[in-house]
Amino acid sequence: MAKAIVSNRRYESVFIFTPSLSSEQVSEAIQKYKDYLAEKKAALLHEYPWGLRDLAYPIQHKSNGFYYLLEYEASPRVIAGLEVEIRRDERVLRALTTVLDKHAIAYNVRQREKAAEEESKAQVEASKEAVSAKEVSEPTQAKQLAVKDATKPTQAKELAVKDATEPAQAKEASEDKKVKPSGETKAPSEKEVVRQADEKVKKDESAPLGDD
Repeated sequence: MAKAIVSNRRYESVFIFTPSLSSEQVSEAIQKYKDYLAEKKAALLHEYPWGLRDLAYPIQHKSNGFYYLLEYEASPRVIAGLEVEIRRDERVLRALTTVLDKHAIAYNVRQREKAAEEESKAQVEASKEAVSAKEVSEPTQAKQLAVKDATKPTQAKELAVKDATEPAQAKEASEDKKVKPSGETKAPSEKEVVRQADEKVKKDESAPLGDD
């Protein structure tokens, strides 16, 4: 009797990891399940890290956890082994695997297209803001350069005035240091004239008298 051929189906698995893990540990944990699916010949179609989110109700006294989604095509036989691996993993608070019908698949596709469109719009807006900021800064820079250029003649004029005054100041200092000519004599004071006259009289009196 021939065995029935089991075709692959589309699945979606959502993992909730304990919040005590670091981002690197979460990546290591999810890599374990990606490797398992690859080993079982499953085709990974999409993955999305939801990040740290609040739980609808506490699980193992935890109020939040790291969410991660995997969408893939696999044989139904793969899911049973995947569930066993999940139950053995203490890092996983909860995990839910569901079969996607055509409507769920179409919904996921629309959601991804919408997310990609919003991301593209956000990038365009960010680019516009960057260009606008650059355009605003360019006139400001031009104005600063214009002010700088306008001050250059004033600074040059100040330097020219300073250079012109330095020779005059040097000349004045030189004239102050000049010595008066040696030919110039100071007129004797009245006290000095009286003193010289007294000395002359004393000299005449002390001179010896000549023969008659």
